[in-house]
Amino acid sequence: MVSAEKDLAQAHVQAPFDALIVSRNVSPGSYVQAGSSLADLYSADRIEVSLPLAQRDWQNLPDIEVLTQGSWPVTLISVETGKQWQGYIQRTELHLDESTRQRSVIAALDRPLEEPEILSPGTFVRALIQGRELENLWRLPPSSLSQRGEIWYETDGVLAKFSADPVASDEQSIYVRPPASLYNDSVNVLIHPLSTYMPGMGVNPVETSND
Repeated sequence: MVSAEKDLAQAHVQAPFDALIVSRNVSPGSYVQAGSSLADLYSADRIEVSLPLAQRDWQNLPDIEVLTQGSWPVTLISVETGKQWQGYIQRTELHLDESTRQRSVIAALDRPLEEPEILSPGTFVRALIQGRELENLWRLPPSSLSQRGEIWYETDGVLAKFSADPVASDEQSIYVRPPASLYNDSVNVLIHPLSTYMPGMGVNPVETSND
């Protein structure tokens, strides 16, 4: 008994890093031994957020070597309060999720508990990741993309079309890449194409405002 009391008096439990105690697995008076789980800890040095991305999103990001240099910006936004934190891309995962078939980037925020408004582990956030610069894109209303995935436009008084797969989108617009032959042309795009349209059909275009 004396030996056990001596061992207890000399015992010192210390985390290997600055941490936030999430849960405690023992109580005063509990018996523990080597290998026992005493508590669950989250590092206070850095918080990491896994952001699953579809293949189309990956195509709008820079090469992995550039993305993971530790300076590529990502803004984390609280779903509940709208509070924002400025982090960075720390690394990428190389495997696809079995259920979603998406691959994730890992965003990081250093010293989250030292922020004016702390970012607590478990906070629901959405993320804004800066994409690479893309050229020769048309910004169009979502309604301009037909059910068949086509963009209809007027040229010289007749209708024409091309197939389009939006490379990006936001709440108000889609971004499509037109054929190279249209890069320097000014054309009228139909914002509500009908399924009855045929290429070569004569039309009298009427411009509409964004309102």
